[in-house]
Amino acid sequence: MLAFDAPLATLVGFIPVVIGFGNEPGAPAAAGVILGLFAVGFPAMGRRLPDPGAFYAYITAGPGRPIGLGASFLALFCATSSSSG
Repeated sequence: MLAFDAPLATLVGFIPVVIGFGNEPGAPAAAGVILGLFAVGFPAMGRRLPDPGAFYAYITAGPGRPIGLGASFLALFCATSSSSG
């Protein structure tokens, strides 16, 4: 069940960066729009996919398996490189 929460954790971790580095009043509004779209889309995808999981399951359901595998390796690379600080 932890992999199912990964997209939400990524989004929640990115919103403070958008607000913190945004120098215009539109940055918090854009973050709110992104969060609103996520709040609608994520549960809808979870209901439609037979086996919801991490990013791989969602990306594979759309563009296909090769792109899903590439995205999963990219996520793995980013996770290991950011934790080795």
